[in-house]
Formats: sequence, C-alpha cells, structure tokens
Amino acid sequence: MTLQKIVRWRIPRRVVSIGLVLSATLVGTVLSPLLFVGALVADAVTSWQRRRFVRLVTMILFYLWNETFGLTALLVSWLVAGFGWRTHDRWSYRLLGTVHGRWTSNLLWGIQKFLGANINIVNAGCVEPSPVVIFSRHISFLDAVMPSVLLTRSQWNAPRHILMQELRWEPCIDILGHRTPNHFVDRTAGGKTELEAIRRIGRSAEPNGSLVIFPEGGFRTEKRFARAVERLRRRQPELAERAAGFKHVLPPRPNGSRAILMGAEDVDVVIIAHAGFEKFNSLARIMKNVPLTEPIEVELKRIPRDQIPMQPKAFHEWLLNQYAWIDAFADLHTAGGEARTATIAIDDPSPETDQPAIDVRTTDLTTDSEHSLPA
Repeated sequence: MTLQKIVRWRIPRRVVSIGLVLSATLVGTVLSPLLFVGALVADAVTSWQRRRFVRLVTMILFYLWNETFGLTALLVSWLVAGFGWRTHDRWSYRLLGTVHGRWTSNLLWGIQKFLGANINIVNAGCVEPSPVVIFSRHISFLDAVMPSVLLTRSQWNAPRHILMQELRWEPCIDILGHRTPNHFVDRTAGGKTELEAIRRIGRSAEPNGSLVIFPEGGFRTEKRFARAVERLRRRQPELAERAAGFKHVLPPRPNGSRAILMGAEDVDVVIIAHAGFEKFNSLARIMKNVPLTEPIEVELKRIPRDQIPMQPKAFHEWLLNQYAWIDAFADLHTAGGEARTATIAIDDPSPETDQPAIDVRTTDLTTDSEHSLPA
C-alpha cells in the first residue's frame, strides 16, 4: 500500500476502530457493576437457571478486555521492533505469532467459560508437520478463531489468512493482518488481481507458517445459498445438482482455494468440519441458545497434496466433495448423532506456560472408523 493510501484510509480507520474499542472498554468497565445488576434482574425475571444475560454481559466485557490486551501487546511488539523498523524480521514474526495465538486462545476460552460451550476436537494433531493449508467451514463470528488456535499451539508464526476486507474494522485483525503476510479480499477489484494476491500469500508458506482460507466466502443464509447454487448451475450444472442438496454449508468458491494452493506448491490440505457454531452467528441466536446444552463438534482430516487434482474442473469437483463431507458431518451432529469423545478442553490458563491447558481424553476411537463419514 502506498503512503498516500495509508494516510488517507488506514490511519483514519484505525483512529475510529481503536478509539471505539478503547472507549467501549473504559465505559463498560466503569459501568460493569450496573451492567451486572441489570443482567441479574433480567435473569431473575426471565430464566435464572440459564443466567443468559449475565453470561452475555460477561462475554462482551471479556471480548473488550481481550481486544485491549491484543492492542497493548501489538503496541509493545511494535516498540520492540524498533517502532516497526524490524517488523519483518523472523524473530518479530514469532513474537506476533505469540500475540496472535494468545489473543485467539483467549477468545475460545471465553466462549467455553462464559457461554457454556464444550468443544470436542478430533484429529487436532494433523496440522503437523507444517506447513499446511486449512480449508475451514465458516458459519459464525467465533468459528474463525479455531484454525488459529490449532495452528499457534505448535507453530511459531502467525497463520496467514485470506480475509474479507470488512474485517479491517476489527482493530487487532487489521493490525496483525498488515504486519504479517495476509490478504484482505477486495470484492470490487478485478479477479485476476485478487487471485494473484492470494497466490502470493500461498508462496509465503513455510515450516511453522501455515495458511487459512474459508472457501464458502461468508455465512450461509437461504438467499446466499440460492444465489450460489444458481451461479453454479450456470457454470457447471452437474455440480449444481449436488450442491443443491447441501443442508448446512454454502457451495465452496474454487478460484481462491485453487490460487492459494498454486502458490503453496507441495503443501498438504487440512479440512476442518464443525457443527454447533451455528448458534453463534447472530446476537439473537446467542441469546436464544446460551448456555449451550450440546457440545460443539470439530473434526480435521489431512489430505496429501498428491491426492488433490489441480486442473480447474477437477479441482472444483474435489473441493465440492470435501464440502459434501463437511455437510454430512454437520448433518450428523446437528441431528443429534452421538459424538466421539476425543476432547481438547481449553481450561484456565496454565501457570507454567500462561497458555490454556490442553487435556486430551480419547475413548471409543477406533482406527477403522477415524473418519466415519464419506470423503
């Protein structure tokens, strides 16, 4: 980005976004006694057993405090890097990876602690060896942190993401996203320009530096789903018929996913399927479902690169097959199917590492049914 664009767009945007976060944190902290009293009264009138208003107020305040922590850590890292002069040194990238991991892990811990989420993860270790390219389902504001939490537990550098341009208004994402290799997709720009930028991010993959993309391009709504199927029907009608049967996911967009793999040559792909985050895709749904009574189920599978076709039509069909697996996974668990019990519990931060402790408990996992859904 040119200096003129930084002065014209980035600085004013950050003045507004950071100012709003810091102001909201200050006001929320000062008024927190009143907010909690009001939440207690609301819970007493509605449903004391669920305590959803107390939970929601606590989560909002925790989010603001965590955002302030992230901004403070990013300021310190900028100062340590010589006022940004050494930002692109390897040690600085590692420092930013630590900040990224701590910030996202805090968010996931808050989801569990305050919203009552119990997250079961199968095959979390398949993100190693690195690098990998993660293709993840995306249905809510909160599932987006899952790839980062999984990657930063074992990889030093901050994951490189393909993100929507609108996320630049989230100040921690904005600052981290511009200090490390990431790309914010400009939907008004030309397709070739954006695909080349995504390929460039793909070329940045390295050991301890993996990549993340959300091929659906946004949350599923009925209108988006109908538009996506219709668009696919005009281009590849044979695939559209299959995609029309998806109950939980949008048909994935192949161009960005293929572009990042073209840049990241010989890098394996990890697919993340999950079910349960749907209850977090709006404030109204959070209020309706908190605290969660059913676990959030997550499963990863790693696909060797030599099993992925790169010819455009074949790749599109392959990608659709992976989302058929994700859709079947979501359907199984949304319908109340019995979940396996490999659990990574993100508990209170460990005093030795200052990272959320990992408690892995594996039962009833058989080698011949590790991936019981069709790939």
